[in-house]
Amino acid sequence: MYTLFKPCEFYQRCQCKRDQGSSLYLADCSELNMTQILKFPNTIVKLTLRINRLEMINDGIFFDNKLLRSLDLSFNRINTLSLSSFIGLEKLKELDLQYNNLSDISFTHQWSVKLQNLVYLNLKGNSYDEYQPDILSLVKLEILKMDFVFKNTTILNRQFGDLKRLKRLDFSGLTGHCSAPFLTPNTFKNVPHVRNISLAKCKLRSLQKGTFNMMKNITFLDLSKNTCLKFQVLENVSADLQFSAIKFLKVNKIHKVFDMNTYLQTTHIMHLHNTSIQELHMDSNRLQHVERGAKKVSTQDVDLFISKRQHVFPRTLHDQFGRTLIPIPYNLKTLILRSSGSKHNITEIDLSNSKLESVDLSNNILTRWIGPLRNLKNLRYLDLSSNLYSNVSTFFFSPDFYMLKELILSNNLLGLALPSDSHGNTFQHLLSLMTLDLSQNRISKIPKLIFKSQRKMEFLDLSDNFIENIDFQLSHLIKLSYLDLRNNFITFLDTHTIVEINFLVDKENNLSINMFENKLVCTCNSKSFIDWMGSASVHIIDKNHYFCQLSTGKRVLMENIPEIYKKLEKDCTSYEKLTYGLVVTILLFMIVLVMGVCYRFRWKLRYLYYMVKIRSRSKISQIDKDKNEYMYDAFVSYADEDQLFVHTQLLQTVEKENNIRLCLHKRNFLPGNDIATNITSAIHNSRKTVVIMTYHDYLKSYWCMFEFNMARMESIYERNNENVLFLVVFEQISACDFPLQVLEVVQSQSYIEFPNDEQGDVVFWRQLVAALE
Repeated sequence: MYTLFKPCEFYQRCQCKRDQGSSLYLADCSELNMTQILKFPNTIVKLTLRINRLEMINDGIFFDNKLLRSLDLSFNRINTLSLSSFIGLEKLKELDLQYNNLSDISFTHQWSVKLQNLVYLNLKGNSYDEYQPDILSLVKLEILKMDFVFKNTTILNRQFGDLKRLKRLDFSGLTGHCSAPFLTPNTFKNVPHVRNISLAKCKLRSLQKGTFNMMKNITFLDLSKNTCLKFQVLENVSADLQFSAIKFLKVNKIHKVFDMNTYLQTTHIMHLHNTSIQELHMDSNRLQHVERGAKKVSTQDVDLFISKRQHVFPRTLHDQFGRTLIPIPYNLKTLILRSSGSKHNITEIDLSNSKLESVDLSNNILTRWIGPLRNLKNLRYLDLSSNLYSNVSTFFFSPDFYMLKELILSNNLLGLALPSDSHGNTFQHLLSLMTLDLSQNRISKIPKLIFKSQRKMEFLDLSDNFIENIDFQLSHLIKLSYLDLRNNFITFLDTHTIVEINFLVDKENNLSINMFENKLVCTCNSKSFIDWMGSASVHIIDKNHYFCQLSTGKRVLMENIPEIYKKLEKDCTSYEKLTYGLVVTILLFMIVLVMGVCYRFRWKLRYLYYMVKIRSRSKISQIDKDKNEYMYDAFVSYADEDQLFVHTQLLQTVEKENNIRLCLHKRNFLPGNDIATNITSAIHNSRKTVVIMTYHDYLKSYWCMFEFNMARMESIYERNNENVLFLVVFEQISACDFPLQVLEVVQSQSYIEFPNDEQGDVVFWRQLVAALE
């Protein structure tokens, strides 16, 4: 409404505001150590000179200030007011003289005669002595704040009766000096038209019946912090106020801090039945017991405030099922039990006759919420903050909470309970909830479905927790306008969360997110998040004031997010290429290494494979190896081109003439099995393996070499390096023509060559039979 205009043309140390669209000013000359009032131009409508060192008001100093409406001279050293002090201020409406050195002798006769349009006057904090200043001329005065100090008789004089527009009297000792030990029916007899009286902290000891009897227009009465009155005074007060216009009655702390057995009786407040009272404040009275019937203070709508270190034990009932039944005053809409020190578990409770709309149970010790709570169908607001609870059942909020709009659960220990609610049953009945405060709950993880029923939610506060990731579902919260994630452990929002938030934005939802004071990082992993922060249509509050940590560990201010993203994209591109190349190199190296190892041990691996296969499929009972009994004495490995020699000479001489059992693949292999399995099985079940080796046929045959290598693996891994191979070189082969694995066997083991003469044949067959027996 006002625009700043500085410096002031008339006094450069004052701060001035100009009324928009006009040439009038509001001048603030506070705390400038001024010792005298200067001449101010006639363009000022409000002048503040508070907290200076002014000792007097020069006669006629405001003569030119015809337009001045408000004058603040509080907190100075002014000790005298004369008839000429306020000449020129005929249109002044507000005058503040609190906390100067004014006393009963400081006010000259008719000092206020020029202030006939004054509406507001503050004279508080000036004197500890009994005095009543001359204010007879202030015929338009509506609000008067003054010290109220009396030693004996406490009576407001007749001049107050002429102030017909006076509506509010503030005598409170909270902001000034008030000492009125005794109030009688004559105290306020001259101000029956006053509507608002504050007598808080006035050292009241006695308040006689009839003190407020004449004040039928009174709507507000404050008797708080008069600790000598006690609840007994309420009987006189309520009797005086019956049939009056009273709406707000405050009797906070009218008992001393350590008073015991504070007891509110029916007689204390029964006359309030005859009023239209709306609020009754009874804070800090250490209320121990409420007499049955005393809770029904009005037949009209009434808010009951009982808070701050009070212990209330209303009469409760229990039904046959063990449920607690609490009777609620008829038409009671607001219940405040804040800071009452209550230490209870909230079990199954039914509230009878409940029309409660607002309940405040904050700052107590309600550690376990079991429930359910029933008959709260009108409840709109519930505050359970600061209760140290760590256990809330999934049925605590019953279906009767369906009208609840605002739920405050801050400063508790919900982080111990909510993560286990994977099905989202805790808040499932809060269908109308619009505001949910879960701040300061040590929450580290929020289940995905925890807010599944809150489609109307607009405000969600998760600040001051230990949240690292946004795991809960967001896309259905189409009315969400503010998400508070301040002071958590979030490093960045993942792609799924960003997609859900963008979905809400696409629904024309004006969503604002606050992620201030998190552990944000600006690394390659968070690149998409940084890009989203810089370009998303969602409103991220004060995002240019966030800090993020680089991969080097340095924290930087995110004042230019697009620039940070460009640098990040450049660094990450080269990093990704390097990483990709390194991964490919390592992968190729591993492939080559594995292939080399497999090639190096190819025959061992193949042998082991077929041995496992044989043992898992074999239907033949195991032979007793301890007795060296085998199915065959020898397995003959030969090329098909040499089968004539094997099936005529070898078979005739070795098997038929010398009774040595031979295994030949043409004769003894099991039909249906694959060749490799038959070969491995035959070698394993034969005591020896005879190799009929030829250069052109055997060494060139794949299956012949397979049989040779399988026999070699058998000797190494099954026979403890026993020599089971018997090489018969059927034709002349040069050493350079042998493969490496054959040459190794030839050089380390004995072999026999097939002779080409008749005499050599005899020796050959004798040696062969001897080797196989």
